[in-house]
Amino acid sequence: MYKIMDMRCDGLERPLGVGGARPVFSWKIASDTRGETQARWSLRVRAGEETLWETGAENAHPSSFAYAGKPLCSDTAYVWEVTSQAAMAPRPP
Repeated sequence: MYKIMDMRCDGLERPLGVGGARPVFSWKIASDTRGETQARWSLRVRAGEETLWETGAENAHPSSFAYAGKPLCSDTAYVWEVTSQAAMAPRPP
């Protein structure tokens, strides 16, 4: 089973607030299948139904990614979501 886990914002699991204008998001991937890794991912930040920022599909394998969307307000609740696509890692020759 392939899953996203340990999602964090500025190093915290469920922060009630963040101090900076560019919070950093991070996550880990777990898989029961040996050699399975993250091939593509995308990240979206929203307030209610409004999407404030979306990365689009990325091919890199980040350990963290900084927010680069509309300015965030201190009195607003935000939600962030990651989608990830798995692939088998290439085997060395």
